[in-house]
Amino acid sequence: MNSGNSLMLFRKLKNKSQNQIAKRLKTSQQYISELEKQPHIKDEIIDKFLHALNSNRDEWEKFKKLLP
Repeated sequence: MNSGNSLMLFRKLKNKSQNQIAKRLKTSQQYISELEKQPHIKDEIIDKFLHALNSNRDEWEKFKKLLP
């Protein structure tokens, strides 16, 4: 599974909307939508996304291991 799809599923697991994440990152909902379509996302962007979800790398890595 690509990075964008994984982030989308993780965001939904955390019960957050694209709009909520966009506001926390001070960006647009459209940017979040496009980000969630990307096959590869830089680590620094993933870290910002995780911070906006009140999460961290450890939780993210555990989540990714559950994905197909």
